[in-house]
Amino acid sequence: MEKKKETENNSEKTPLPLKEYEELQKKEILGPDNEYFAGQELGHSPTDNEAAVHYVEHGGAEHFAKEHLLKNRLEQAEESKEEDDDSDKKESKDDTT
Repeated sequence: MEKKKETENNSEKTPLPLKEYEELQKKEILGPDNEYFAGQELGHSPTDNEAAVHYVEHGGAEHFAKEHLLKNRLEQAEESKEEDDDSDKKESKDDTT
């Protein structure tokens, strides 16, 4: 049981799969909000690269990382808690029978 618990705790620290993380971030970089603000700063419609630079220089990448990595860890912690609760309920039921 102790080894299983150790494995579950390690899984709480697993971030989003890289491909999913990159796809979500790319949507944000090329999204209408970032393109609008990059265009305002540049004075023209930004290229994808200009939009990406604007995004990074204005804290978008850092904010994205904090938001999505923290969100993912909270979801995983909640899932782990639910599994622990289910396990505790099963153990309690076994003790009463």
